[in-house]
Amino acid sequence: MSDTAKLLINVLLDQTALWADRHDAALDLSEYNEDQVVAALLTVACNPNEEQTIIATCGESLGLIWIQRKQLDLNSLYRLTDAAKSEALAVINHYQPTWISDNHIPFSD
Repeated sequence: MSDTAKLLINVLLDQTALWADRHDAALDLSEYNEDQVVAALLTVACNPNEEQTIIATCGESLGLIWIQRKQLDLNSLYRLTDAAKSEALAVINHYQPTWISDNHIPFSD
């Protein structure tokens, strides 16, 4: 894993970091299609005690990574908090709408 990805993960998971820095880290992590990145994004996106905008941004990044991988991780999708799931599904609906219909995922845009 690159040093940049490690740094971004550290910022994202640091609950004492500035909100803007954590938000930017969550966005930037969508560029790193690596299992450790996905794990960090899931840690935040599945935690209902996290700040909602950061949760949503993690969901968006997860959706983008799944698109890059050309594989939807349904188990992870269903574990996401509502805010993260909504953003992930919006991304998926934009790039791979058949994933939603093929898997009978309830979604309204």
